[in-house]
Amino acid sequence: MKHRIITSVIALSLLATAPAWGQTTIIRRSKKTQATTNPISPDIPRIQKNGLTYEVVYFNNFAAVVSDDELSNRKMTGVIDIPEYIQYKGRNYPVTRIQCSFPAANKVKVPAQVESLWQMCEGYGASWKSVEIDSRNIHFSSLGNAIFDKNFTKLIRVSEKADGTFEIPSDVVTIGEHAFSFCEDLDAIIVPSSVKVVGREAFKCCYSLRAISIPASVEAIGDEVFYGDSSLVSIDLPKRIKKMGSNMFRGCSKLRTIRLPEGIRSISGYYFSECKSLSSVYLPDGLESILNYAFYRCESLKEVSIPSSLIGNIEEGAFDFCDKLKSLTVRYPGGTTKIVPLKEIPFKARWN
Repeated sequence: MKHRIITSVIALSLLATAPAWGQTTIIRRSKKTQATTNPISPDIPRIQKNGLTYEVVYFNNFAAVVSDDELSNRKMTGVIDIPEYIQYKGRNYPVTRIQCSFPAANKVKVPAQVESLWQMCEGYGASWKSVEIDSRNIHFSSLGNAIFDKNFTKLIRVSEKADGTFEIPSDVVTIGEHAFSFCEDLDAIIVPSSVKVVGREAFKCCYSLRAISIPASVEAIGDEVFYGDSSLVSIDLPKRIKKMGSNMFRGCSKLRTIRLPEGIRSISGYYFSECKSLSSVYLPDGLESILNYAFYRCESLKEVSIPSSLIGNIEEGAFDFCDKLKSLTVRYPGGTTKIVPLKEIPFKARWN
């Protein structure tokens, strides 16, 4: 009977609401919860402290900040101060991973031993107002609303709440994957000449971005970098670049004209899809192919200049629903050009 009473008291304590500030609660997970959360081990305990949930991986000696309740996570405001250690059964476990974001927080304070900011940086919803990373951390640094690697050579993530103009520090060499994605209120981004690589989705869905200049130092641009930038009117690209990814300008509905750099070898499907204001395009020498739907629904497109080497290497459907485009301007060696009606272009079958 005494054992039953003790068990009931423990069960009731686990059903209570979040603990008061500074208190710690151990959470026992049901089989259903175990199946839908990080399945490292069904025996890993979860602990609540100051409104946050920590998963203690005792056999690897670390703790991770996690979240089962996304709605509750979104309501956390003010300063989120993550501790350096979580205590479990009389032992301190260093907090080394943050596996959730804090979209309503004014500031997130990251302790020294954190080595992974997975959801804060790599997921969407990174809309904390600012971040402060302990100066002793050997993996990350912070500056206002941005997260960098330790030496400020890689820009990892900018908060989605950033607005106005963002000037990238002059030490940055790499703009990381989706570093600015969904920064909806940024009007301008200044890219320094130190940058060599722009990662995948770096400027994706920056809806207010009107213009951007990519310096000559940039050697590679990843997939979907300007995808959905619906206010983008103009962009300056370096004349020579080694690599540009797929779906680059899809949905840039206000982009009017563009001259692609000479290093481009192929224009993938949907590369300029739904660029409804695009009126003219200059495609460089050395371009080897244009795939189907590359210019899908470019309703204003009237002029396309291509090298003669592209003849026979343009797939059917590349210019679907480009109703104003009647011909292509073909450039031949020696500087001569010829206007060739679209109906005379020997389009290549899509699925060769």
